[in-house]
Amino acid sequence: MDDINKQYADLCSKVGDLFFVREALKNQLDQADAALAEAKVQREKLHTAFVAAQKEASNVVETKASNPG
Repeated sequence: MDDINKQYADLCSKVGDLFFVREALKNQLDQADAALAEAKVQREKLHTAFVAAQKEASNVVETKASNPG
């Protein structure tokens, strides 16, 4: 009977350890999700700036082409 009690105690300890590991992994996943969301925002800002720069460059080329010299 003592052996069963010891095995049960070991199992409970392992379950407790797994609970803490699970919580740590959930926290890491939440942090990764937040970082991904921020990266998406930054990507959209960069894309918007790139499109604006392309439009400006296109306007400069058109202006130079229509006013040579």
